[in-house]
Amino acid sequence: VYFKKLLSLVERPRKHEDEVSEEFNNYFTFIKQKHLKVAVIDDDYLQGWDVAYKSLLPNSTIYGFEYSESKLFPVDSATTFDLILLDLRLHEKSNHNESDILGAKQMSGMVKLREIRKIAPLVPIIMCTASNKSWSYQEALDQGANGYWEKESPDFGLGYEYNLKNTLNLAITIRDVLLWSIRISPVFDK
Repeated sequence: VYFKKLLSLVERPRKHEDEVSEEFNNYFTFIKQKHLKVAVIDDDYLQGWDVAYKSLLPNSTIYGFEYSESKLFPVDSATTFDLILLDLRLHEKSNHNESDILGAKQMSGMVKLREIRKIAPLVPIIMCTASNKSWSYQEALDQGANGYWEKESPDFGLGYEYNLKNTLNLAITIRDVLLWSIRISPVFDK
């Protein structure tokens, strides 16, 4: 509902909307059926992402952890979550130069990812970032993320089609990561 209301304010071509909306509804139906316990670790969680994630995962319980001393994610509780959405940059900003690439392993989200993986190797983790860099995608997967999503704020002003596709990409990523978890869990339960 949140995404649909927000995105409906933007002019858009009718035919393409129907095609993308149908695809989105297929993924959304799968996600909506899930009753998950989800941790969102993001320094901008209360900047609209809390509403957005709750809209996309309406039957799930969302726990938001901003990167501050008062709301640090308790790593030892990672195994109690069904899904973790983790921001690549929890407190540092992008330099937009080679230091971002060379220092990728030391970014706060990557450090947190490694900490979580030591405690919870099977909990599905999706790395989220607005920096949109291909090097962070590969590094996140190398460090143990199960999925990767290049997020853009729904009010970024890029238009209906882009925002709907961005939301669709998250829905696809969540579905794929959850299906991976469903397939892999029995292997480790034996």
